[in-house]
Amino acid sequence: MRTFLGILMVFIVSGDEDINGVLDDSVLLPCSCPSRNLKKEFKWQMDKPETAKIFKQRSLGFNVFDDDYKSRAKMFLDENSNNCSLLLINITMKDQGKYRCTFSIDEQKTIIYINLSISEKQPLTGLESGPLSSQSACFMMHFKTIPILVTLGFFLM
Repeated sequence: MRTFLGILMVFIVSGDEDINGVLDDSVLLPCSCPSRNLKKEFKWQMDKPETAKIFKQRSLGFNVFDDDYKSRAKMFLDENSNNCSLLLINITMKDQGKYRCTFSIDEQKTIIYINLSISEKQPLTGLESGPLSSQSACFMMHFKTIPILVTLGFFLM
């Protein structure tokens, strides 16, 4: 029983955070890691498949991105060692899924889970698309205000 409790106390797992991204845009997967043990391994990976590693830092200055993410991911550790967030650029539907940020505080391993949902870009609606442009909308609004001004002019006379 003591062994079980000892193992249970070694891991701290935070609840899942849901993040929504838009296809072909960038998305930030947040992971705050204050007091992180810089001598211990830090990594980002997709939960399934478990072999889908994105980023790994074995020791300070030795950072490795997986080939699929080298050109479209950014870490912020150089600017702030407490910011373990991951920026994914030009996201695809393959990026949708559950991610985990794993680091250690002293000898205690911490795992933060992020659920990334991706939606397609929505077509523009209303004034932004079709034959009605914002310029013609302004033109139409001027016509709507003229009767009000004329009416006010008659009341002032």
